[in-house]
Amino acid sequence: MHKKFIAGLLLLTSAPLLAITQAQEDFLSAAARGDVAKVTAGIQAGYAGVVDGHGMTALHYAASNDCRDVVVELVRAGAKVNPISGIPSQAAQRQAQDELRVQKPLHPIAATPLDLATSQEVADLLTRYGGKHAGELLRGKL
Repeated sequence: MHKKFIAGLLLLTSAPLLAITQAQEDFLSAAARGDVAKVTAGIQAGYAGVVDGHGMTALHYAASNDCRDVVVELVRAGAKVNPISGIPSQAAQRQAQDELRVQKPLHPIAATPLDLATSQEVADLLTRYGGKHAGELLRGKL
């Protein structure tokens, strides 16, 4: 099972880079900066589900930069709460290592916005909206 799990994660995280437009890149950057006005405009332009080359969404960036108001705006606009990126998080790494009972670091694994949340307030908010850790979502699927 261990090798199957790791192989699945490698496959999941080795997707080719996705091309996004400059406007979409600006939208993701606005989410990371906490610029609610620009994020709202991006949502209206249809960018709420944009995914960059690392599998990161605006919700990943907002959560990882403690941008609570942007998180709320994105979720209210229908952004997926549990998209899985290929960017590793320390919490997700530790959880996978504990579950697999291995001591050495694993290859970078997937992370959800909840995995990347930098404050308890944002983590609690994501949890209220149904946010889960990548380990929970991937358990038994690989």
